[in-house]
Amino acid sequence: EIEALRTAADLLGDAIMDRDAAEELRASEERTRLIVDTALDAVISLDGSGCVTGWNAQASCMFGWTSEEALGQSLLDLVVPIEARDEWVSNGVGPQLGVTEVSRPSRFETIALRRDGVIIPAEVAVSRARFDGSMMLSLFVRDLRPQKNAEFLLGEARRQDVVVASRIQRAMLVGDPPIVTPRLSIASETRPGELVAGDFVASLRHDEDTIDVVIGDVMGKGSNAALLGAITKGYIYQATRTLALHLYEFNRLPDPHEVVYAVHSQITPELQKIDSFVTLMYARFDLRSMRCTLIDCGHTRSVHYRFAEKRCEMIQGDNMPLGVASREFFAPMRVPFGPGDVFFFYSDGVIEAESPAEEQFGEARMVDAILSAPSKSPAELISHVLAAVDEFRGERPPSDDITCLAVTIGDAPIERPTFQRAIEIPGTLDELEPVREFVERFCREMPGRRLPDEDVEALKLAAHEATCNIIGHAHEWRSDIPVQILAEAYDDRVELRLFDIGRGFDIQGIEDPSSDGTQPSGYGIFLMRQLVRVDYRRDDLGRNYFCLVKPRPR
Repeated sequence: EIEALRTAADLLGDAIMDRDAAEELRASEERTRLIVDTALDAVISLDGSGCVTGWNAQASCMFGWTSEEALGQSLLDLVVPIEARDEWVSNGVGPQLGVTEVSRPSRFETIALRRDGVIIPAEVAVSRARFDGSMMLSLFVRDLRPQKNAEFLLGEARRQDVVVASRIQRAMLVGDPPIVTPRLSIASETRPGELVAGDFVASLRHDEDTIDVVIGDVMGKGSNAALLGAITKGYIYQATRTLALHLYEFNRLPDPHEVVYAVHSQITPELQKIDSFVTLMYARFDLRSMRCTLIDCGHTRSVHYRFAEKRCEMIQGDNMPLGVASREFFAPMRVPFGPGDVFFFYSDGVIEAESPAEEQFGEARMVDAILSAPSKSPAELISHVLAAVDEFRGERPPSDDITCLAVTIGDAPIERPTFQRAIEIPGTLDELEPVREFVERFCREMPGRRLPDEDVEALKLAAHEATCNIIGHAHEWRSDIPVQILAEAYDDRVELRLFDIGRGFDIQGIEDPSSDGTQPSGYGIFLMRQLVRVDYRRDDLGRNYFCLVKPRPR
């Protein structure tokens, strides 16, 4: 009896343990089912032949097949495009699953097929296991469309940022309009190594005889270099204006070394914080003394083509780049020049351009290109040099930003007015009488041959019409915008220039009004054309101006 009771107790204990194990198994299976059903990824189970044995709700949502429709189907036939089958099979998903050895989970990106025929990008995680001698496979499939869309939008946003930066770079760093005077012409061109460049150029026109040009190169490439270039260029303009105001009482312009030192004192502490520097060449062309003053701050050697001697000289200073030394005195170099001379400034991307054989273009080839075309205009000379660089480089892409700035000295005599006066009036029609009085007083006071009375009256009437046009059309009746008038007397003519800051127009496109009176506008321009020689131009400060010319009697 005792033994029977002991056996019964053992059986009861085993039954209780089996019950507890079964309940724990059911709880575990329920937890697993809940996890699988609420998973954000498609969870798919396969048997040894590659057929579906498990299909969660997210799999139905992703692929369009219900669980009842998917169970028992071959996964390759169900969700794998033909062109991607080899990729899925190579990662262990297929009919050969039963003979595949158990290995660590794998992960791969591929494409999958929805029920409606839509191809979707997917990431698949594969895990394998043996149970009761059979191979089982679990797949976790993630729809990559949201991620790919986000990456595409982010990439588009970044590309758009680069495009905008490139436009800003062209407008603000290298977008200065070319300067052309009777004695000097300037042009420049920049080719970024990437979409935006760290090179920059600047031009400052103090008067007809004093013009500064600047070329700079920021360490590095891309948006950060372009930003530093824009900041440096802004400091140059700011320092020039501030020094000009300070030196006004001394009746002189700021010297180039004063401008560079002011820029250096502002930007060097910031450059040192970010371990960067800027090379710079600042050149002032003084057409009165026929001399160029250069400040070389670690930049590439400049080229001076001497027309009289038909040869090139290399110019190099010994100042440090901006951002290197905290205290620096920027020593100038003074180079005389003559008619026909050419100054060529460039960044290191020109001479360091590499051929397919990894040979650098070098200074010698650049000088040869300049010597072969010294009579070209600045823009033509730059194109000629860059064409030589392109031919040398072949199919090899540029490794750095390329910038060229050329200055040519003309041989035309400087024409200066013998007499000059200026007036600024408020932008109202009440001020038309002072305009007429100004013109008459100028014609009466100018030395030498006077204009006949009828020519003076014609010039007064033309100035009256031009002022009305500026106030009514260019300034749109804004009384707070003044009208500026510059009068100049030359040996053979009298010129009036009336400036405006409006949108401007093409005077050549304005036809004379018809005689039947049906045309509502154009009479002012027609009248001016009958009275004087009239042109409408734009200066390098962005201002429009009427140029009214009346010949002086011989």
